[in-house]
Amino acid sequence: MKITQEEYSLLEELASEHDFPALDIDKHVTAKMLAEKIGIGEKRASEILKAKMKRGELKREWVRQDNGRACYGYYK
Repeated sequence: MKITQEEYSLLEELASEHDFPALDIDKHVTAKMLAEKIGIGEKRASEILKAKMKRGELKREWVRQDNGRACYGYYK
């Protein structure tokens, strides 16, 4: 499929608007990070983080990991 310069510009604009920010280890905590730190399963770590978010102690956003995959990054 050939893409014109105009279409490519639009594609780049849309991609940048809808891409997730990079995981910032100084700001975000992921379920995997918490699980590894305290020696529990990722599912349990995720439950802990979700509960803190529901109580208003944390916020979350989609972030892009180094491997390109997206996950929730929790932060204060």
